[in-house]
Amino acid sequence: MSRHDVYVDDNFYLDADERRHLGSFDTLEAAVAACRDLVEGWLRASWKAGSRPEALLNRYYNFGPDPFVTPYALVGAVVL
Repeated sequence: MSRHDVYVDDNFYLDADERRHLGSFDTLEAAVAACRDLVEGWLRASWKAGSRPEALLNRYYNFGPDPFVTPYALVGAVVL
């Protein structure tokens, strides 16, 4: 069984040194769910009553978390 690691980049810094490891998951579905939960939680916390959805999306693109899934076997691998 392969593990799937979830890493999070920050849309503000866009720097690999700022990347953090969210966790390791036994299934791809669980890893994707963790990514979804992180983004949805950020969106809920950042929503301000009366603001436009476009403004929230723009704020996410500039400052929100950018999670992604990497199969455990590929962590540290060089992709050409």
